[in-house]
Amino acid sequence: MEILNSKQNQIDNLINSVKAKLIEVNGSYLEIPILTLNPHYIFIAMEPSTGSKSSEQENEKSKNEKMNFINSKYDLILHYCAYKYLCKNNFDYYITDIAKAPLLVKKANDDNIERIKRWNSWADILLTELDIFGYKKENGAKIIAIGEKAYEFMICKNVRVDLCIPHYSWNNSNKIKKMFMSLNIDNNEFDLNNINNFIIQLFALLKINRTFIFKEDVSIKRLFFVYKDLLENI
Repeated sequence: MEILNSKQNQIDNLINSVKAKLIEVNGSYLEIPILTLNPHYIFIAMEPSTGSKSSEQENEKSKNEKMNFINSKYDLILHYCAYKYLCKNNFDYYITDIAKAPLLVKKANDDNIERIKRWNSWADILLTELDIFGYKKENGAKIIAIGEKAYEFMICKNVRVDLCIPHYSWNNSNKIKKMFMSLNIDNNEFDLNNINNFIIQLFALLKINRTFIFKEDVSIKRLFFVYKDLLENI
């Protein structure tokens, strides 16, 4: 119990550091879904996106929408593949971003110099976060970068990266399509009922009062099989 309380205190301190930094950069806070205090795998993406919404519009979101990595069908298919194929039907994973301030897509896609400057300003908080969730322990959590830019940044920070998977942004759609076309797939594995039942389970665990129903979608099917192949073979 003391160990759990200590870990929770560390997480609370981390959240306070994130909120303080967000005040500096005029950003809005997005809660990160914590499914376990001792993950076996840590996914690292780039930074939250608000799509085309301003920070003022972002602040008007409901409580259910103010959690990161649960707001798009692509987020949710990553959760499903991590749960089922990476962690063998367990929530032994954690997903975070390098930078924590939500940005407009246009801003997030700015030149490399500005992006690296922005990410460097969050690096100390990220490295503390990785330490809290067990990256530095013997046989600690494996690191999975979401996208090549995240991978390159983590390598520059001397963080061991065990796998890099393609980011699910629209910019990567052709790459994901090519990867999908190279796979030998069993269409029966893409079971929408199983995926939708998982989303109910995930939302219940995170205490999210929301419904989300997957329907037949070519882009999601491609992403599913690409993530399935990569994650079950790590």
